[in-house]
Amino acid sequence: MKHTPVATYVEQQPTSFHYGVCIFVLHVVCIQHDKMKRNIILFTVCCVLCLLCSIIYNNELAKKTWKFIGYVKMKVPEFRSKFERNLPRVDVSEVCEKICNRQMQSCFDPSASILVYDVTDPANMTFKQPNEVFETTNRERETGERMREKWKRKRTLCPVTDINPSFQTMISRESCAIIGNGGFLMDSGCGKTIDAHDFVLRANLEQLNGYTDDVGHKTNMIMINAGVVNKLYDILTTPSNQSEKERASLLRYLDSIKGAILWYPLATDNDTAEKLQGIATVLFKEKVQVKFALSIDSAVSISTRKWNTVKTPSFGLIGLTVAQTFCNDLSLYGFYPYRNGSSDAHYGPNVLNLTQKDVHDFDEEQELLRSLHHKHLLQLVNPCKSKEIDDVRASSPEDRNQNMSQESKLCDKICDRQMKSCFDPILSVLIYNTTIPRKMTFRQEYQTVLTKKSQKSLDTKSKQKGMKCPVSDLNPSLQTMKAQKNCAIIGNSGILLDSKCGKEIDAHDFVLRANLAKLNGYTDDVGQKTTMMMINVGTVRKLYNVLTNHSTTSREEKTEMLQYLRTIPGAIIWYPKATNNENADKLQEIATVVTEENIPVRFAFSFSSAVSPTRRKWKMVKLPSSGLIALTIAQSFCENITLYGFYPYQNDTSGARLLHHYYQPKLVDFHTDVHDFDKEHKLLRTLHDKHILRLVLQRCKTL
Repeated sequence: MKHTPVATYVEQQPTSFHYGVCIFVLHVVCIQHDKMKRNIILFTVCCVLCLLCSIIYNNELAKKTWKFIGYVKMKVPEFRSKFERNLPRVDVSEVCEKICNRQMQSCFDPSASILVYDVTDPANMTFKQPNEVFETTNRERETGERMREKWKRKRTLCPVTDINPSFQTMISRESCAIIGNGGFLMDSGCGKTIDAHDFVLRANLEQLNGYTDDVGHKTNMIMINAGVVNKLYDILTTPSNQSEKERASLLRYLDSIKGAILWYPLATDNDTAEKLQGIATVLFKEKVQVKFALSIDSAVSISTRKWNTVKTPSFGLIGLTVAQTFCNDLSLYGFYPYRNGSSDAHYGPNVLNLTQKDVHDFDEEQELLRSLHHKHLLQLVNPCKSKEIDDVRASSPEDRNQNMSQESKLCDKICDRQMKSCFDPILSVLIYNTTIPRKMTFRQEYQTVLTKKSQKSLDTKSKQKGMKCPVSDLNPSLQTMKAQKNCAIIGNSGILLDSKCGKEIDAHDFVLRANLAKLNGYTDDVGQKTTMMMINVGTVRKLYNVLTNHSTTSREEKTEMLQYLRTIPGAIIWYPKATNNENADKLQEIATVVTEENIPVRFAFSFSSAVSPTRRKWKMVKLPSSGLIALTIAQSFCENITLYGFYPYQNDTSGARLLHHYYQPKLVDFHTDVHDFDKEHKLLRTLHDKHILRLVLQRCKTL
């Protein structure tokens, strides 16, 4: 077992020869001896003897020795659990509104937070439910009572290191795939589509080898339940002739998903904690590169409360509930729990050959997922080719699934207040016509949350399909886009440099830009006019950190950002993707600062994530780029569209080297696995040839 060298601690203290001898005895005799590690009484006797030795020499030295004993108690895992029970405890949910990563950039609701160990040594893992924060004894830490009082007053953002220095949180992801194990995945051809996502979450060690064409191989996280933990523990820690083959097979499986996180989302009692510790110890010795993660609180109760399920929620629903906190775009694969024809309930055998119990209400869950799919809150993909899930029904004994029906739309169109301009809800951009931040929620809940006036109107008309809904029924502070004649969408490619397109761009009725691209110094090539500024999750995070001082950004950076926003007066800052709680809160704080600084810009968000309709419209496998998303939405309100700076390659048609972004002087590699720029560029050229839009790749003529 690895311990912090005593010499390291002693060197940090004013010391003497006598003090050094006492500490050496304490370390060698009392800590390194195996019997002492297992016997708290012998350890205490040893500490008292060393303390008396120090008192005889020097009272001040005694205090330092006693302080070091406390340090040892917390550093040696065998003693830590015995001393923790007497430490003051603080309920995380009582004192922390959010749990944040170490840089305080990504913050999450404590009840839905996943805490990932960023260490591989099991000696630094406790596997106890981290729903309480306890004071660790070290030289500079406040007492537990002071910590409790301070946190109770603040009720603010808490760094994850306050729970355990070895923890880290999840980070926000653009595109996530949650893989169910339904037999409907067989012959689905979803493998490449799944692997193209930024983050892939699987459950319970389902077999991958032999099924990669249908289920992919990429694995960032695996949820494991109590049955998996028990079987893992038995196989890995109880070697026998019978289990040796299983053990070797299991280690090969885990080694094939290097870097994956094994996440236990349920409550960890003492027995489970010990088994997880044993599993981690074996994998550490076998040099299997996986990480472990826990939830602050049991994710079962969170899922039950959120979806109002009667039976225990399935692992798929639990994974969805928690993934919504850090994923902007969610796709579900294999979430079809019924047998259809020759299809089994699962696409393949579980690695551990576990049996399944009938403890979930799959009918209720399937209806819920369909509802979320039709509201464009997620994408339910079942499967990727040949079969359509809406055309398939289960053949259960009771045939309960026959009565499942799609949720009818409340509104076929979202219209402006005069009911003149109407748009498909999934393509609607909702603009706040208020500058009062408290009236801006940025939450995409309008599919189900309408004002009483609108709900009464819908009830009166029996929620008939084809109904046009005024945007004011969703929120009196909202308005829709207005129809535009000529629109320009500006990409940020280096091909814009020396293009002299600035005046041509500014001559358009509507100019849409992306991600706060620099204008000053480039107006001859890119223009100045900005009607709308589209921002992605990275830009939201940057705005939030700079404007609200939640990072190490300087005052000069904040001043520069505010000055930039003042150069685009009247512009609409539009976030087109899913607004989870974290992004919604950040957007609201950004709006608050901008309002306080009297900057005349407005804010907008999409009725639902614009990623899914873009991907479906253009049949994109990978995540569509911001430019393609902007084009998709702009087609709903623009009569004529011209694209500038949409060129994703390192060299122009003459072979000259280009910058990735026109405002970044440094040459960088253009390669990315997130977007399929080749496919997108071919698509844009096709649309240009068909005169559906105009794609400008040459130098503009001077007006």
